[in-house]
Amino acid sequence: MNRDDVTMATQLRFRFELDNLADIQPWGEPGTANLHWFGLTSGRYWIETPVGEVLRYTDQIRKVWNLPFSHVDYQVARIFEDLQAHLPHILEPVPDDIARIASNRAWLASANSWREEDSDKQEIDGRWDLYNAALAWWHERELDTAYLSHGPWLSIWRTGEETHFRWTTPCNEDHGTSVFVVPNGCFTLTSADFEAAAYGFCEDVLRAMSARIDQIHRDGWKRAECSLNVDVLIAEHQHRDRLFAELKGQRPGTDWNTIRTDLQNLIARVGCG
Repeated sequence: MNRDDVTMATQLRFRFELDNLADIQPWGEPGTANLHWFGLTSGRYWIETPVGEVLRYTDQIRKVWNLPFSHVDYQVARIFEDLQAHLPHILEPVPDDIARIASNRAWLASANSWREEDSDKQEIDGRWDLYNAALAWWHERELDTAYLSHGPWLSIWRTGEETHFRWTTPCNEDHGTSVFVVPNGCFTLTSADFEAAAYGFCEDVLRAMSARIDQIHRDGWKRAECSLNVDVLIAEHQHRDRLFAELKGQRPGTDWNTIRTDLQNLIARVGCG
């Protein structure tokens, strides 16, 4: 199933579920194994969209890889942290003329190939400098899931009051078996709906972890095979709560006139997409 059509949507939900405390694998070797805030988010996550679920495995690959779950099985903190790191950029509107260029996948591929072409060191350095000056802002609107086998790239950018959500899986096959049910897709929703979905997910993760920590604090840590510093765990959760509270309203204040100039210089070198 391959979806590249653009759909105006309201349905977007970042979903997750946490493992039971007793089922979470500790970090480290026997005798020194431990758990912490990040490790305690062990579970599954996926994204519900109007064109299908992002990060849902095919039944065929589940058999090949012997996967017990339909969705990505990893620490939920990974996407929780990545989403927060990119949210201020994603929520900052991009001028239409700049977005049209940078969101063109064919042109992006050409720019990347131009950057990677063989040349002397000085020329290579110059190419990388120009590429980064023109497109670093775009990469701040991409979520990389390279930590997953065959993980997709998620591109999320805003123009006006609309947010565009696109994901692409560079290689969706493992020896001929499709990995993800919906490897590629694109849709548009209002920026208010996206913001509500993103912030709502972060709030849900913090709420679930707060309940988990309250349980541990109330009942004590009962797993003898691994250690957990409850005081450090509580302090880290409070720190993450504060960081999230400070996140709302942050915007990078990108200098779009300078970006526009750098982008035109890059286009002059690469050509138009």
